[in-house]
Amino acid sequence: MKKIIILLLISLPLMFFIGCEKNKQEQNNNKEMNQTQNNNEISNNENNLNNNENEVSNQNIDLNNDENEVSNQNNDEDNNSPENTVNIKTDLTEDDDPVQNEVVPNYTLTKKDGSTAKLHDYLGKGTLIMTIWSETCPYCIKEIPVLNSLNETEGISVISLLYGGDEKSINKLVKDNNINYDVFIEDGTLLNKFYVSGYPTSLLFDKGGNYLGGIPGYVDEADFKSILEQIKSDN
Repeated sequence: MKKIIILLLISLPLMFFIGCEKNKQEQNNNKEMNQTQNNNEISNNENNLNNNENEVSNQNIDLNNDENEVSNQNNDEDNNSPENTVNIKTDLTEDDDPVQNEVVPNYTLTKKDGSTAKLHDYLGKGTLIMTIWSETCPYCIKEIPVLNSLNETEGISVISLLYGGDEKSINKLVKDNNINYDVFIEDGTLLNKFYVSGYPTSLLFDKGGNYLGGIPGYVDEADFKSILEQIKSDN
């Protein structure tokens, strides 16, 4: 009986110790599991945060792309706008003579029906060619197809002053030669202003309205474009 009591006294603490160690081990295991779950939740939260940031980044990229498209559309609209021209200003009057490399006075141009336009109405859109000619000049007639082609070239516009013509003769010339630029009647005033002494004579103006000089005689299209390119490179 004593032996049994002694054994119980020895075994009970041992069992208690073993039970405590087992509880500690289970608690540690639970802590590790909880820590692992917490780490997984943190990792998932970080992944969700990264995904949200990626979504925001993608939205920002899409927004930037949309803004770029709008900006490009606005630029295209601005470039294609008929009002995208230089506003030519000068204090000169029609009594003043033109001075080379300076803004030309805003001379009045007379249309075939007697109505008028202003020279500055045709400036500011690129290089302007204003040709002075006569219906009795064969080289003037020969130059019409060249001027038609130049008038259809980007950055170049053409008008002409017909010396000694009237509404009837202008209508016939325009129809017979398919002229695609405006023709005005010249009474000799601007011939004297620009010191024109022969036909055809082409007067050149840059986009800013500066008078660049005149080219006397017939000029073919290749030579015209070469002259205009030289002017552009000089400026």
